[in-house]
Amino acid sequence: MYLLALGLGWNFRFIQDDAFITYRYAQNLANGHGLVLNPGERVEGYTNFLWTALHAVPERLDWNTPRFGELVGLAIFVVTIAVVLRLFRAMLGDLTLATFAVLVLLGNLSFLGYATSGMETMLQTLLATAVGFLLMPGLDHPRLGLSARRVLAGFLGGVALLVRLDTTVLVAAWFLISLLWEWRAVSADDPNSGPLPEGDGARRLSTAVRGALQMGVPVLALVVPWLAWKIDFYGSLLPNTLTAKTGASLWQPYAYGLFYLAGFALWYGAFLLIGRWRRHRRSLFAIPGTVPAAIVVGVWCLYIVYVGADFMEFRFMVPILPFLALAAAHLIDRFTSTWRQVVLVGVLGVFSLSHSVIDRWAFPVFTFKQLSHWPANYTGSWRQMGEILGAAFPGGVTRKDQPLIAVIPLGVIPYYSELPALDMLGLADPVVAKEGLLSPIYYPGHVRMASIDYLKERSANLVIGEPQIFQSIADADHAEQEANDRVQLKTTWPGRTEYRTGELISIFPVVDLGDLPRGTSVIEIPLDHDSYWPVIYMTPSDRVDDAISANGWRRFPLVDACRDSDIDFAAKLVGQDTC
Repeated sequence: MYLLALGLGWNFRFIQDDAFITYRYAQNLANGHGLVLNPGERVEGYTNFLWTALHAVPERLDWNTPRFGELVGLAIFVVTIAVVLRLFRAMLGDLTLATFAVLVLLGNLSFLGYATSGMETMLQTLLATAVGFLLMPGLDHPRLGLSARRVLAGFLGGVALLVRLDTTVLVAAWFLISLLWEWRAVSADDPNSGPLPEGDGARRLSTAVRGALQMGVPVLALVVPWLAWKIDFYGSLLPNTLTAKTGASLWQPYAYGLFYLAGFALWYGAFLLIGRWRRHRRSLFAIPGTVPAAIVVGVWCLYIVYVGADFMEFRFMVPILPFLALAAAHLIDRFTSTWRQVVLVGVLGVFSLSHSVIDRWAFPVFTFKQLSHWPANYTGSWRQMGEILGAAFPGGVTRKDQPLIAVIPLGVIPYYSELPALDMLGLADPVVAKEGLLSPIYYPGHVRMASIDYLKERSANLVIGEPQIFQSIADADHAEQEANDRVQLKTTWPGRTEYRTGELISIFPVVDLGDLPRGTSVIEIPLDHDSYWPVIYMTPSDRVDDAISANGWRRFPLVDACRDSDIDFAAKLVGQDTC
């Protein structure tokens, strides 16, 4: 089972851009600058303190940090499977059924994908599941008494909060369920003695207080010093990312959260089990622990809706997938017709495997193929872009005359370039998080955008934004294509003399690019013999001018103009001010 899990996790491994935000913070921590994106700028632009601190180890030892994160993630994944198997066996009382439920879990591509990803997701899942296992009412724990389980759950819960702060929702739900269960049905002196006598409020209160202390003190012992450090270092209890992600209108996050849950059910074929659910939900809830687990799952789903979900391939669903897999396994096992069961499993498998082949946007999330950014040695990868900038501007993030790059993907390019970076989405920039321009459409983590005035104020030199790749074509081919003004062109050509603002909407959306300062130009950075990366050169810099000359980069004036060919789908959504 564990070898199968390891093999599947390795086969579907990937690392996404957001993981490189962690690596960038860890890089600066290892180099003595503290947990910051840029030295001297104390902004909490991450949500995974312990995971970020852990990755300072490979940075300090000059190891391959993405590979380190990948291997650590796989190890945590195998441990998670071990805990889930024990949990299922305790709930179902049968190893065969428990193994089948684990296989259903391993059949979920979102769960497999986040075995790696470079994110803290699997560690969060492990800790939250372990807390649930320790506190789940109705399960036998022959080796651990109630008090020991509470203390251990409190310790693991505290670690979980350090790994990811919103795990508070899951941990608090399990704590409250445990206390309420004891309040209603268990004696303070003997957990197996049955219900407390009616009116014995003092003993009930004593039981609740003791339980709360046993679970709460370990949490506070771990979390309070961390919060005190955060206030001292960042001047705030909550991460800046929370401000950046909550600036939309009231109803949009809720609607997107509901679409997110519905999208998960659709993309994994959960609707195929509706009939089974109607007929067998009573037998499902008769399994020990399923009622409190269902409550926790419900609370987490409400949290997903409240925060407006996430854009990554169903990442928010992973911490509750073990319990959803158990429910799915029970409903699948209820089939009495073998061929129908085989057909159902086959169809559900096709739904799941589709996640490994879809390489386009799958509403409401980006797919694994879209999110994967390491290893990435292909032409036009963000890693290549970062390494080109790092080679053109050596000296690292602390060199005084380094150009400031303004980026939308905050991870890969800043990490590999080691240049000072300005987060155009505001996750690591408090000014953009509070005062940035609101996007006309809601997308999780992409609520606000840095204004041109703010980039001027910060003297941003190179506006990378959302990187685009232009293919080089011959002058004659371009003239022929341009005759049809409605053809969307992402091309450059030898005789090009200027760039239009309309061509760059995808790089810097939401704003009116016509408001860029006079003298703003566009640099074409070659990626190979026929691919070019256009970058907006806004604030003059001697260092950038030297790099243009030394590398032979072409530089073009930017004119405020749009053509019909510039108005693609993205421009209609977020580029109306420019065109």
